[in-house]
Amino acid sequence: MLPIAIIQCRLGSSRLPGKGALDLLGQPLLVRVIERCRMARHLSDVVVATSDLEQDDIIASIAERAGAPVYRGSLTDARDRLLNCAQSLGAEAFIRVTADNPFVEPTLMDLMVAAKEASPDCPYVVHDLGRTVYGVASELVDTHVLAARLEDLPQDGREHVTTGLRQLAGALCLEPPSAFAAPDLSLTVDTLEQYFNVWRLMCHFGNGPDALPQIVAAFQSGDNPALTFERRR
Repeated sequence: MLPIAIIQCRLGSSRLPGKGALDLLGQPLLVRVIERCRMARHLSDVVVATSDLEQDDIIASIAERAGAPVYRGSLTDARDRLLNCAQSLGAEAFIRVTADNPFVEPTLMDLMVAAKEASPDCPYVVHDLGRTVYGVASELVDTHVLAARLEDLPQDGREHVTTGLRQLAGALCLEPPSAFAAPDLSLTVDTLEQYFNVWRLMCHFGNGPDALPQIVAAFQSGDNPALTFERRR
């Protein structure tokens, strides 16, 4: 069975509240993330996991209008929320995506699925975050391993979900393809400045399958002074 992608999203954010609902060229930021995930060839579904608080009715409504299934659970225990989401859908593995990454890369998702298929007992797959554009990577998690090892994992993983999984035996850290290997470049949205920067880049490059390689090439060449880029902090 192919993994599902679970997009982790909530309305409350300390630095940029409501960012998942912010307009990004005619669609909420969350919808742009859903669109990117749907470009992956080896996913069975794209699901949004939000909290059961009333304020996140907005997130659920955005996801439903985009045709994405919604799972609602704990606000503070995101690890429990994503695990229960995967289990409720019978997913043997899931790809964790955060909703502040409108350029999350589907090619990297497909490469992780291929790595998992080649090593079925692998509990966790990620691309080397120290070599990959910040904000475009995702993580593949074996649902059964996460459930079995839940009590052994660090408590701070309840917020960050995957803390401790990379240290498990058999976990894989993949080298990113050169088209996505620009660790100094950041494409996440965590501040208003980053939001405007991503808006400008999406205006110029679009949000199609070739958008990210074009952005990376422009960043590395420095040939277009009209473009501005957020550098990883």
